[in-house]
Amino acid sequence: MNYSNAVVTVKENVVVDESIFSAPLYAKLMLRKGMTFDDAIASPSLENFIVSEKGLHIRCEAFSVSTITGAVVSHENSLWCNLSIDSKILVNKNSKMFFAELIPYQFKLEDAEEISLF
Repeated sequence: MNYSNAVVTVKENVVVDESIFSAPLYAKLMLRKGMTFDDAIASPSLENFIVSEKGLHIRCEAFSVSTITGAVVSHENSLWCNLSIDSKILVNKNSKMFFAELIPYQFKLEDAEEISLF
């Protein structure tokens, strides 16, 4: 599933219920090995997180929030999440979590215009 600020893929040999994608998804940023939340919050930097080899994405764990109970539902066992490094990063100091909302593409067929390439 492509988002305007991330790519979310299903892990190999995992079958997921498509209803996962009907609720808003979020990305929990993964701290680099040896980095504590307190260190990361004291001096926020891209270097605090696990970043892809090309440096374009932050490796994340996908999660959603139950609309019924408000509980956080982790999808780390079924989904990969790569968040664009220019995404809006949020922090929750109570849960000690850096995260970002995954933004679905806004697409309306009626907004499309025909073009000629010749």
